[in-house]
Amino acid sequence: MRREEGFNDVLDVGPVAMRVVRRLRRQVLTGGLKAGEELPSVRELARTSGAGVVSAHRALQRIESEGWASRGGGRRLRINHDAVRLAEAQLRQEPPTRVFWLSPSRVRLSSEMAVNTISEGLFQVFPGCSPHYLYVDLSAGFGPVEQLIRQNAELPCEVGYVLAGMPPAFKRLFATYELPCVVPGYVEPGVGLPCVYEDMVNVGRMAGELLCRRGRVVALCHQELIGAEVFLVEGVREAARVMGAHIPSAAEFYYHLMPDMADYARAIDLLLDQSDGPVGILAVQPEFAMLALQAAARRRIPIPERVQVVALHHHPMYSFAYPAITSIGPYSLVELGRRCAEMLAESMGGRSKAAPREIIRSTLVERESTLPRATGAQRPAAG
Repeated sequence: MRREEGFNDVLDVGPVAMRVVRRLRRQVLTGGLKAGEELPSVRELARTSGAGVVSAHRALQRIESEGWASRGGGRRLRINHDAVRLAEAQLRQEPPTRVFWLSPSRVRLSSEMAVNTISEGLFQVFPGCSPHYLYVDLSAGFGPVEQLIRQNAELPCEVGYVLAGMPPAFKRLFATYELPCVVPGYVEPGVGLPCVYEDMVNVGRMAGELLCRRGRVVALCHQELIGAEVFLVEGVREAARVMGAHIPSAAEFYYHLMPDMADYARAIDLLLDQSDGPVGILAVQPEFAMLALQAAARRRIPIPERVQVVALHHHPMYSFAYPAITSIGPYSLVELGRRCAEMLAESMGGRSKAAPREIIRSTLVERESTLPRATGAQRPAAG
């Protein structure tokens, strides 16, 4: 093993051993390993990391050369008191962490304007990291994603994944590979991935309090519901029950759109042409909300007087639409990015038995696409 130039005279131990080193280093940085704790023996580390004995031995040699653990006369390495400072210093000398944010290609239009804000939160945890926002063609199956995973395994840096709006099968794939990842959204039972998500029952309740007062309410959604969207109807039903309004079934509530922009528009046109067309629309994607406004304008259906529109996710375009669109979403995309990054950093240190799950607070921003909730109530500024 040679010494790496410019890396404080630390050992070059090869990619397999370095993955083990980075995993243990992340445990130090996230508090999983504390000062005075012992590191595993060579054989224990080989067994728990999946690396060979030789790679585990080299990993421990590398850690000792980095200085954040030492033997101090004992047989095993112990975490030093200044381990966090030394681990952070070593991390700064390595190639920046790469974070791959994976989303279905069908949501690209609605998510691209939010990525810069989300990145602010990522940078708070991974300074100088290299985020890559990739849009996956789900019709191509697992092949392209598995190829990406194989390619990334050879990168000389930490790699983590954020699965945004990906179907359950893809979440299970990442869980099976035991890759460092986090989900900004709901994770189905049995899929042990950390996640940060909105309480969609509460989101549905907030939307229902605006939309259920006057009649039929529908949710414009994809053919397949994404994660916790299945719980929106529960909140809408709760709101309708309290208000004494019609309580919709799931079949009445969800209006599934075909996966093509032209098909979206045609389906929304047909919806508004129905004699019993909705008086309340909840759009789960920004493009659905914009298409609903366009369809209403073509038919000279006044919004919000005849049809009210609420969109999920706060999006910059909502303030500039005419009329401006009421929205419900995470109170801060920066905070969402930061919490995802913190969970991702913990995942880089190794999977916990119970994957952490955290609910992020949702906020309602009322704009001109809905009627005031009380007669004479002052409408908040459309910001």
